[in-house]
Amino acid sequence: MATVAVGGRARRNRLDLTLVAVTSIGLTVAWLAYPLVLTRFRPHLFTRPVQLGDVVGAGLALTVCTVLGGTLGVLFAPPRVSRRATAVAATLAALIVLVALSSELGWASGPVGVATALGDAAAGTVSVGEIAACLACLVLAGACVIAARAWTRRIA
Repeated sequence: MATVAVGGRARRNRLDLTLVAVTSIGLTVAWLAYPLVLTRFRPHLFTRPVQLGDVVGAGLALTVCTVLGGTLGVLFAPPRVSRRATAVAATLAALIVLVALSSELGWASGPVGVATALGDAAAGTVSVGEIAACLACLVLAGACVIAARAWTRRIA
């Protein structure tokens, strides 16, 4: 119904991607703002002061990981998967597969690769490993978008 209401598959795809972008930005802002605001009231909450590189790295990681999660949600959303429980299970299964393959894929393993790169980076910096892992997340997200479009064309 949503596809017909917005005027076809192309507009539905744009709507899905717009919702992913808005949600990703909103979640990133909220999750970055919370600890920064919290440190104003409890300055000794963290063991070391927050540096600009920490905030930039966290913002980049949050954004790409939420984009990947959103595009996985788009991939398994109607009209491709009609049952909500099946869609949730498929999304979780895809993320579990990424976790299971993280030792083989390394920095290219999506959110696990990003988390590993963040942990390995020096304090207050954005490392090349972080950027590579974030780019890998975006490539995975792009693959989800391409797969969603192809799947939609196949069933329509």
